This record gives sequence, structure tokens and C-alpha cells, in this order.
Amino acid sequence: MVAAPQAAASPQEAARAAAFARMFAAPTDRGAMLDYLRASLELRDFEAVIATLERLVALEPNNTQARQQLALAYFALGSNAISAEKLRPLAGSADAQTAARAAPYLREASDRAAPSAISGTASIGGTAASRARDASVETAITLAWRQDIGTAGTAQWLTDLAASARRHHDQGGQPTASTFALRSGPQFRIGPNAESPLARPFLVVTATRDIHGNQELRYGAGGVLRARLGQRGGLIADLAFGALETQTNGRGTFVDIALGGSYRFSAATTVQVRLAQQDQRGLLTPNQTAQQAKLDLWHSFRPSFSTVARDWRLGAMVQRRTIVSASRDYQETMAGVMGRMWLTQQVYLDATLGQSRKDEGAPNAAQSTNWLTLRLSWEF
Repeated sequence: MVAAPQAAASPQEAARAAAFARMFAAPTDRGAMLDYLRASLELRDFEAVIATLERLVALEPNNTQARQQLALAYFALGSNAISAEKLRPLAGSADAQTAARAAPYLREASDRAAPSAISGTASIGGTAASRARDASVETAITLAWRQDIGTAGTAQWLTDLAASARRHHDQGGQPTASTFALRSGPQFRIGPNAESPLARPFLVVTATRDIHGNQELRYGAGGVLRARLGQRGGLIADLAFGALETQTNGRGTFVDIALGGSYRFSAATTVQVRLAQQDQRGLLTPNQTAQQAKLDLWHSFRPSFSTVARDWRLGAMVQRRTIVSASRDYQETMAGVMGRMWLTQQVYLDATLGQSRKDEGAPNAAQSTNWLTLRLSWEF
């Protein structure tokens, strides 16, 4: 006797259970397959999606939409070589819309499947603010080099580089603030499949200069752990520690800890939370602790008038930063709305409109600023 199924934990699971029962009774029922697919996508169960789409494509080999969804499901699961193989004929399709949607995924899947790949982003932008001291122009570049060091991509060596420069409008002859950060180390999965957690130990070097010309050098080690939480959530933990050398405050040590989480309310709407703490010890100035909490909520969509096969974004953010030491008590609260629009397959424009409130700890020292940031970026 077959045991009765347990009560579904969510409406999506209930809908999937009902669709599965219909498929079991009628294996070629197209409507039941599509209902099962929709529910599985909501639950981000890509293995179930792939199994169902493979059967649907076998029944309907000319179903372009099903073939496309199958390729993207393999992409989401991390099976990049298979995804690229299935995307290639779609990217060469005579139908312009099908080709445009498949092309960026084919490029990304091919890069990921290659034994070695370099990618990055270059951007330029600026901030207009109600307080002159908060207005600035900025340039930045990030590079990521990935090299397979295991069998069939089971392990990789990742090297990340990020560099940026910012100049405030009221600086006069003061130097430009800049940051250079380099991380390098292996990344591997702790488990048997593409959904297993990812671990990455690394070595890190960071060099910064503030708007007053003070320079700081950090070098040390750390690690990152990425894991899924259920069907909709994700977790990332980041730890770095090491030695700290400054131009004016001597030498000391640092410990940086960050914990982030994400949850998908639907295929298009996601909330992300990040908590971070940075500690500096042993310098000539008093020990200092910086804490940050940030909440992002964004929704992805594709406007009907856009000819670019990339999802736009609209969202909101709230951030609070606190610095505490024996000589300093600083707080900053920031809130705003943000958007991203794609101009081409590789070029996008970010816009953020918000307000920040800074409190230096002195009586009547709190000040508010309204600001607008625009940033043009190129992916390569």
C-alpha cells in the first residue's frame, strides 16, 4: 500500500504535488507538465525542471521555448558545458528574439565552461549632492580570472582585483581617494552536486588612500563560504584577518567579518541583507570598530520597448554605518531607490536617488544630504 503524501508546506509545493499526480496518471499530459514546471521554478528545483523539460522536448522537438528553458535550467544548475551545447543552435536561430535571448547566456556559459576565463566590469560615474563636500566623480574597474584546477570544473583558482578612484568636488588640491584590492585562492564545492556549498580560502592585499593623502596597507588571509538555504534562500559568510600598516598611525592588526543572506520571494523579486564588522587593533590611535548593516530589495523585469535581452531592475536600499573608538563616534544612515537599465548586451546604467544623515558625535553636528548617483558600466 502506498503511503499517503504528507501535507504540503507551501502553496507552491501543493501545486507541484497536484501536477505530479496528474503527470503520473497521464505521462504525456502537456498541461500537467507545464504546471509542474511552473511550480518547480518557483521552488528553484532545477533538477526537477530539467527532467520535465527533457521529456517535453522529446515529445515536442520543435518547441523553441521549451528548448530555451531547458538550456537555462542547465545554466542555473551550473552544468555550463551542457547549457552551452543547447544554447548554441538557439543563438543561431533565424528568429531574432530567440537569438537575442540566447546569446548572452551562451557567452556566459561558454566562458564558465572554459578551463580559463577572464571577466570584469569598468565603470565611470558621479554623485550630485545638496552638500558640496559629498559630490564626487568616480572610476572603477574589477577583474576576475578563473582557472580550473580540478576534474571537470570541480575546483577552480580565482583571482579577483578591484581598483577605484574618487575625487570630491570641494577637495581643491588634495589627492584623489583610491582603493586597490587583490584576492587569490582556490574555490571548491563541499558536496556532490552543483547545489552544494562553495568554499574559498584566499590571500588578500588591500591598499587605500583617503582624501587627505593618508595611506594604508592590509595583507592577510581569509575565507568565503556560500550555501543555499532551502529552495529560495542563500547565505554567504566572509572572514579576513591580518596585518595593517598605516602612514600616520603605525602598525596593527585587522579582522573583517561579513554575513549576508538573500531570499527570493518569486523568480523576479529578491531581498538581500548584509551585516559586517571591521576591527582595527594595535595602532597608535585608539582601537576602532566599524559596523555596517544593509538591506536591498529589488525586482527584475524586462520592459516591452527594450530590444536588449537583459533584465532591468528597480529596488530600494537602507544602510547604517557606525564607527566607534575612544576618540571617535560616527554614525551614517542612508536610504534610497535604485534602478538599472541595459543599453546594450554589455553596457548598463545604474541610478540611485537617496538621502544620508551623518552624525559625528558632537552637539548639533548631524547633517543630512540629498544625492543622485549615476554610473555607466561595461561588462566584458
